[in-house]
Amino acid sequence: MGRSTLSTFKFNRERKLSASEISKIKILHGSVVIESKGKGGNWVFSRLINRYDTKAMGERLEQFAKVNQIPVENE
Repeated sequence: MGRSTLSTFKFNRERKLSASEISKIKILHGSVVIESKGKGGNWVFSRLINRYDTKAMGERLEQFAKVNQIPVENE
């Protein structure tokens, strides 16, 4: 996570999203969804399937969203 970009590794490639390409971040119980504006799917990080620490990830993404004026949904 950079100042205005997010990145992850998927299918042995690094994928990046800039803050201007993100429409919304959803923080759910046990998962985090990052919705993009353009084509390409949403990024879904799940505690059940991938064993991500979604609580810590959600807290950090809330800070990222506040800095970059991205709407956040908590459920």
